[in-house]
Amino acid sequence: SVNTMWFGYYATSKWGRKPLSGMRWAKISFWVMEAAVILILLSGLSGFGAGWYNLMPLTFLPGRPAESWGAVAASTFLVADVLVGVALTIFCVVIIFTLLRGKIPVGTQRFGSRHGEVEMEEAGGRGKEKEKEQKLEETQQDLEHTHMEDLPAAVRWVSLLGINAWFTKKWRELTPAVPIVLVSAFVTALVQIIGNPGLFAQLAHGFMSLQNPVTASNWLLTKDAWWFFAHPIVYFPLLIFLGGMYFFAPRYGKEKVPFNKWNYRPWVFYFIFSTLVFSHHVFMDIPNPIWLQIVSQTASLGIVWPSSLTIFTALLFIWRSKISWNITTRFFYAGLAGWAFGGFQGTQTAMWGTDVYLHNTMSMPGHIHLMLLVGPLLMAFGVLYAIIPDLTKKHMSKNLGEIHFWLTIFGGFGLALLFAMI
Repeated sequence: SVNTMWFGYYATSKWGRKPLSGMRWAKISFWVMEAAVILILLSGLSGFGAGWYNLMPLTFLPGRPAESWGAVAASTFLVADVLVGVALTIFCVVIIFTLLRGKIPVGTQRFGSRHGEVEMEEAGGRGKEKEKEQKLEETQQDLEHTHMEDLPAAVRWVSLLGINAWFTKKWRELTPAVPIVLVSAFVTALVQIIGNPGLFAQLAHGFMSLQNPVTASNWLLTKDAWWFFAHPIVYFPLLIFLGGMYFFAPRYGKEKVPFNKWNYRPWVFYFIFSTLVFSHHVFMDIPNPIWLQIVSQTASLGIVWPSSLTIFTALLFIWRSKISWNITTRFFYAGLAGWAFGGFQGTQTAMWGTDVYLHNTMSMPGHIHLMLLVGPLLMAFGVLYAIIPDLTKKHMSKNLGEIHFWLTIFGGFGLALLFAMI
């Protein structure tokens, strides 16, 4: 989540070509999230052990040593979770306000080469002048492809959700296209701010149950509320880095991303299905209504379509391109592979009949570690290797980067796949 927040702020400001709406609030969101992380660590040291999935009702049953943990540890964890929700909400509001206010870039963007790809030490003074001219030319090309425009509210929403990609050719050419990285940031923030009330509802039940753990809360409703938040949080670090893919692919393939309808078309479906897919986690909760089970399986299958479409466009973009397979691109496409494997396993689990056999087995940790540990986390590493040299103007160690990449790939995929096999 912290990776998503910093890259979301960076991407929105850089490719939105304007400062964030509320930089002070953006800083506050960082410190609130840091406080939450510290409290979560303290709750673990205090004996709390529910893990990332707040097991209901055990999370809220302190003082029962045989089955739970102490009241101080549980309360510390609940307060930390509240702070997580506050930080995420601030992030979403800042991103949404930034993109809905003022002028916004319209068109496509061409990105330059990575800092340090031309070895300046060997190039000498003449090489420095040549690179300077090249960067100036790339900047000019970028400006030629985009311009700032104050879009009407309805048109802005249509463009930021990628809906205009579904228009006929005539209307598609008349509707402004915004850089796709901004589309991903907008959808990321929109999905999460819709899901956040589920976290606060669950925590409200938790605080009530501290006083009366037996009758104070409806545990089925609490679990449903939790997953309404918890499944969007899985897409929270994923969607923003999928948008980043359209930054890295042209940057290292020496091409630009045009307003290709198939690049933009998945995003409105990410928005729709990411908010509905949570309910496949409650298949085994029989008291839930049948219509919710039907919606959950439909949404679980539905989100496969935009996901696979994004993977195919990512692979087709590098087909016959002059892509540089540096540490960033390798981390990024390894992350796509982890996400694809985890997505297929998730679809298997999200089938009503199959879930009867996979529910509460080690298949679940396998799925979530493929989705997160070797999915968007690898993409986040790729982003760090690309952007830190840009920000610091310093080279990162190539040897340490290679060690980092291969150990992470071996350990990450090994861990996740072993879970699935078990």
